[in-house]
Amino acid sequence: RLRELLTAEGIPLAGCWWCPHHPQGAVPQYAVDCTCRKPQPGLMERAAREYGFKPSEAFVIGDKVIDMELGRRVNATTLLVRTGYGTRVAAQGAVACDHIVDDLLDAARVIGGLLYTNQEHST
Repeated sequence: RLRELLTAEGIPLAGCWWCPHHPQGAVPQYAVDCTCRKPQPGLMERAAREYGFKPSEAFVIGDKVIDMELGRRVNATTLLVRTGYGTRVAAQGAVACDHIVDDLLDAARVIGGLLYTNQEHST
């Protein structure tokens, strides 16, 4: 569904990864600790290898503290979005993130501004 929504707005989604594991999961083969479950960086590192980018140059957008922690672990720029759990997380004020944004469109605007600013400084 996310891919369809983004594509409809002219934003291609290169890939989508998820972790099937949970330490207390009901399916024994997936009830394990792993390096791909957030906030561990396994999936981010996999995406970086497959697409040739540095995780530290990436943006992590999420609505939970665990998303921001993943971003911090890989030195990415973090954006806490106030949708889903994000409103409550932001109100608690106990999350370390680079930016708090209203929604994905606001996140895209912030990222665009950051990329434009960085491009100006590099020329």
